[in-house]
Amino acid sequence: MKNRFKNYYVIQKDSGEILPNTVQPQRKMCIDEFLRGGDMTWKEVKKYGWNCIKVNIIFQRL
Repeated sequence: MKNRFKNYYVIQKDSGEILPNTVQPQRKMCIDEFLRGGDMTWKEVKKYGWNCIKVNIIFQRL
């Protein structure tokens, strides 16, 4: 059984690491989730290598 989420957004660090807790259907929601509780702006965190990327996610039962 496979479940697929198409065209979702997630935050990714410049090293390639992703933050699964930021998966959202809209880019703005993804960025808001990432910035929540912090005091930096999106422009500031982008300087440190963070990006918001569009992904397709497939959940497959093993």
